[in-house]
Amino acid sequence: MKRFSRKLIVLVMGALLVAAASCAQTSALTINGGDWKKLFDGKTLDGWEVRGGFAKYHVEDGMIVGTTVEGSPNTFLCTKKKYGDFVLEFEVKVDPALNSGVQIRSHVYKKDTTMWIWRRNKKVKVAHKAGHVYGYQVEISNERTGSSGGVWDEARKSIWLYDIKSDPAAR
Repeated sequence: MKRFSRKLIVLVMGALLVAAASCAQTSALTINGGDWKKLFDGKTLDGWEVRGGFAKYHVEDGMIVGTTVEGSPNTFLCTKKKYGDFVLEFEVKVDPALNSGVQIRSHVYKKDTTMWIWRRNKKVKVAHKAGHVYGYQVEISNERTGSSGGVWDEARKSIWLYDIKSDPAAR
């Protein structure tokens, strides 16, 4: 069993889901320019739920810690509350061997879902199990891949909506 990340406070909105590899030290959210609201109380995982795979989450030293489980599909720590317009701010520490992301404006398949997507100029049939998270993922990755900040369409089109690799200034 590998440790996803050492210390983390993970946030997510709009069924805001956090991919199971990220961690953050501080987390706050402002909605429509209002006061900042904490998404994590620093003590418990109250208001959060695990979706998808089998990664483990716990609170340690005021931070959420995620630990990988070998053979597990992507695991997401999700807020139970949904959010509208927001600004999300947090710090993150990720194991350099893994990648992660923060899901925003994401949802969960309510039933097993089959869809067709384009891959290498071919139409491909993909199946998603009920409970699988889908939506926009802001990538958090290691320096080697250079994809942090890119936007991935998780479990839907499964393509980069914004690939930071083609943006040297952002990379």
